[in-house]
Amino acid sequence: MRKSITLLVTDQLAGRTIKEILRQHLGLTSRQVSRAKFRPDGICVNGKQEFVTFRPGTKDLLEIRLDDLADETAGSVNLAPSFRPLCILREDDDLLVLDKPAGLSVHPCGSQQKDSLANRVVGYYQKKGDFIRARVIGRLDQDTSGIVLFAKNQVAAYRLTEQRRQNHLNKQYLAIVRGTLEKKQGTICAPLLEAPGLPPRMMVDKKGKYAETHYEILKEYPGYSLVRCRLVTGRMHQIRVHMAFAGHPLLGDPLYHDDCHADDFHTDDFYTDIFHASDKAPLIARAALHCDQLTFSHPFSGQTISCTAPVPEDFRLLLI
Repeated sequence: MRKSITLLVTDQLAGRTIKEILRQHLGLTSRQVSRAKFRPDGICVNGKQEFVTFRPGTKDLLEIRLDDLADETAGSVNLAPSFRPLCILREDDDLLVLDKPAGLSVHPCGSQQKDSLANRVVGYYQKKGDFIRARVIGRLDQDTSGIVLFAKNQVAAYRLTEQRRQNHLNKQYLAIVRGTLEKKQGTICAPLLEAPGLPPRMMVDKKGKYAETHYEILKEYPGYSLVRCRLVTGRMHQIRVHMAFAGHPLLGDPLYHDDCHADDFHTDDFYTDIFHASDKAPLIARAALHCDQLTFSHPFSGQTISCTAPVPEDFRLLLI
């Protein structure tokens, strides 16, 4: 299948050689650039084939046709394969969409040096005999369950990353928060700054980076609520911090359950009962956050792709 990538040259890219744009901006390998330039119409500017030394100008349309997107550096990734199963929501030649369980990190860290989601992806393709280096497009906290998107080649990674940067890659989350929000839907805009000390955490601070979260109450329960959240920005722990800042921290959140306004709650003892539940198992043993929806455009066909991850068991028990 013939594939192509198009790029409208910006002021920042104008004047650079095509080779520089392909290598430094689009992330193509030397081999991929070489293959493209020897194909008929492999590299064109405004419909005319050009050499890689050509320097396009602002608003020129650069098109690169690539039939083989295999990454010859794929085998050099120093990740140990894990052959534990993956929950695959969708896969094609260019992308892989997974449902990550809570408690599994996306990349190796701490005690999960050999069994992160990335290790499992390496093992999955190694077992199939495929020569693929998958790149994650956005990530989830270790305790957050739900959808994680991987690109299976550099061009797909570039295009999906651009969608994410331009807020065209839409991820939605389900959160279970303490109490009942006064407004059934709204927007939380509060800048986030990394807090000093360990473990790593964020705090609302006017010196921080702009952060915006849209929310909508889906259902109310005695003492807690199911909330749908959509991120406009993607800051670390954004939903967790914003909901705590609004006075409604996520159930089970060990980092942000104290960052709240007591007037919005029943009593302090109420949350202690929910989190610890001394007479029975805790209702949920992690921050109650699940990425259940992802919508984006396919990096080559442009088709709208929508993926849904089912509600995990620990959520389901709270939402009966």
